Amino acid sequence: MTQLVQISDLPLAGFSAAISRSDISIGELRAAIELFTHKIAVERYEKDVVEQGAPVWEAAIVRARDDGDMSQIESVERIAHLALVLLGRFGPDDRILFLSPSRVAAMAFDALPLTIDEVSSLVPVTNLAEVGFENLRSLRDVKRIMAPTVKAFTAAGTQDDQIARWSAVFPLVP
Repeated sequence: MTQLVQISDLPLAGFSAAISRSDISIGELRAAIELFTHKIAVERYEKDVVEQGAPVWEAAIVRARDDGDMSQIESVERIAHLALVLLGRFGPDDRILFLSPSRVAAMAFDALPLTIDEVSSLVPVTNLAEVGFENLRSLRDVKRIMAPTVKAFTAAGTQDDQIARWSAVFPLVP
């Protein structure tokens, strides 16, 4: 934990180096992802600094997911939430994952447990018991992913036919 406290006090460049070390434990990596996200989202860095840290943050997310410490749903949700914050500040930039609405949307669509047609057939939900536990869990995951993804597109001021369809459906998801 001492190492994590030391990491949290680093400027973004030093933080990037620390988070990418191979000897950091998965628990520390997960906590470092949280701290790194906070630093990028809240500390109002200039775009060039965010651009430098982005590949390290993305690699940390991939490592946590590949090591089984973070689900695909959670990793996409984190990316979409960060995109939502930063797209409003910097606008779209396809070179940076969380500034690329099309890349965020593609990741979201790949991670969805249900298609838009399947979701449309289940909502609006009037009787939770009729939907079933597995479908409710899947609907919750859809909402976790699509809420920030749709909002990120809005923040970026970009249009997409699939996102427009999801914009109409996901608010009906319980």
